[in-house]
Amino acid sequence: MKNNLNIVELFSGPGGLGLGFHMQGFNTVVAYEYEEDCIDTYSANFPEAAVIKKDLFQFSDEDMKTLKKLVLQKTGKDSVDIVMGGPSCRSFSSANPKKKQGDPRDFLYRPLIKVASNLNAKYFVMENVADINNKTSDDHHEKKIFHLILDDLYKEGFKYINCDLLNAADYGTPQTRERLIIIATKDPNLPLTFPKPLFFQNSEPRWLTVEEALQDLPKVTAPKDTTAGEHQHLLLQEGKSYVCTQFGDSPKNNYTKYCRGRVGSHGYVTNQADQSTDELYNFILPDHTTRIIKRYSLLREDESQGLLRDRLENELSKEELQALIDAKIISAGTFRQKNRRLPLSKPSRTVTSHVREELVHPVYNRNLTAREAARLQGFPDWYKFEGINQRPYKATSEDIGNGRDFYQQIGDAVPPLLSAALAYELKKNLIEKKVAGYCPQERTSVIKWIIDNGITIQEIKRSRVFDSFTLNDVLTGTIQFDSVRIIQPVLLV
Repeated sequence: MKNNLNIVELFSGPGGLGLGFHMQGFNTVVAYEYEEDCIDTYSANFPEAAVIKKDLFQFSDEDMKTLKKLVLQKTGKDSVDIVMGGPSCRSFSSANPKKKQGDPRDFLYRPLIKVASNLNAKYFVMENVADINNKTSDDHHEKKIFHLILDDLYKEGFKYINCDLLNAADYGTPQTRERLIIIATKDPNLPLTFPKPLFFQNSEPRWLTVEEALQDLPKVTAPKDTTAGEHQHLLLQEGKSYVCTQFGDSPKNNYTKYCRGRVGSHGYVTNQADQSTDELYNFILPDHTTRIIKRYSLLREDESQGLLRDRLENELSKEELQALIDAKIISAGTFRQKNRRLPLSKPSRTVTSHVREELVHPVYNRNLTAREAARLQGFPDWYKFEGINQRPYKATSEDIGNGRDFYQQIGDAVPPLLSAALAYELKKNLIEKKVAGYCPQERTSVIKWIIDNGITIQEIKRSRVFDSFTLNDVLTGTIQFDSVRIIQPVLLV
């Protein structure tokens, strides 16, 4: 690792963020994670990395000393190029009805800043949900977590900061997943640029579709479904499970070729090493009851369990609808967003840790396999997930640390192609010795102005400086101002 670009990763999960950086030639020196199954997955795919189980609530000065020794031992240096991570997002996400102010998980970004500062990282990188912008730090709503992060970075010496909301679909992932990325540096000369979206056609988004993503995977339905799929003969019974170990077709588009590990290019992943595989991993079919199969057979494209019930209330008599409810074919519960049939001709909606129950195959009357969910996240097929296929979903803090099944690991991960695009941009700045073309005093003035005035991420993207440039132009260094000019309060439009 002594001659490579090196990273230390916290909250590594199963390695989605790390995989994107590895695709761009970075190496993981040390990764910290608390879930055993995620540790096993990361270790299996990145055997050269030291993967340490650690509750990062308890990251001590002694842990920092141990980390510094490991970095020096493995790289010959006392610093790394990047410290990065995606702290738990459950306390921020709008999908969590139990989120509250003062949740200790709100402040898990602090060990990430601490490690980056102590290792004198050239870049600090943090990923999280966009909802972090709206979460306040206490019941008094005095300070937003987003501004605490910027303020803590600033106080720790990372005075040069930029942030953006990136959509994974813009970088080759067949999923519209928006994520907040914060990058920061202590070096006034390092640019803070973000990768440009690649997947456009005639100035319009040309996002990959679910159909393109699943093109070569087996076309099979649930074992108890009476309507067989085209490749039902590939379905094997192993114990109580039904699996496919062979692909249904050869890859016929750039995305499926990328997933199959073929040499080539997709998005920002260029000159990929040949890791082609003809063996299909993690393709275990859900063995649904006939009741669930019947429910799914009633779903139309992009229709969820709740929308299905709304439609049937208009189409059926009260007696007919009640009969379906009594048979538990139509749910009487409140989980309206569950069981949504994916459209073929669009990207998937956001894949979450609930993906096993949330999404239904676009053609067949079953939920997705873990490998199909991984395809929607942008994981290549050679990337193996360790652990078990499914376990009851953990919803309480007491459950954390006891394992994550394939679906939970996949849904919680950062889309690797989004990560690869970000890694490409940072590598370019590091290797080509890019120098930011701005006045550092102006950039720090902007950051302080954002913190002191509580400016939101959306306002940063929309705001104007001197009537023609955005704040992002100043933060990235794409606009150079005369050093004597003072940033004035800007008009948000």
